Amino acid sequence: MGVFSHDTALSLLGLSDLAPIHVEMTVPSGWEGRRLKSPQGVILHFAKIPQTERSFWGPVPITTALRTLNDCAEAGTERQFLLQAVREAQRRGLLVRADTPRLKPQLRKLLSRVQATGRRV
Repeated sequence: MGVFSHDTALSLLGLSDLAPIHVEMTVPSGWEGRRLKSPQGVILHFAKIPQTERSFWGPVPITTALRTLNDCAEAGTERQFLLQAVREAQRRGLLVRADTPRLKPQLRKLLSRVQATGRRV
């Protein structure tokens, strides 16, 4: 089953002011060889998303905050939105100290910057 991910999940989670111009979904990596036809404006990513990295926004399946942040960092989401998302996820308790080792290196740097400004972690 597919889940909303990347910038779409970032927006649904309300972690930044990013307003995606397309919908991003991650579907099982085994589907990559299929001749899938996605609707216009939908970008498909192929990966295995374990249950521990899935969440829900109401009835809609999305990636967790940690997975979303990592996906966005890897996909090249603008730094200003990543910084805002790290701050907001940390503020809301969606990103805790134990998550730090699982963050992509560029996100760990942003988290260090958030910590240096005196905000709680």
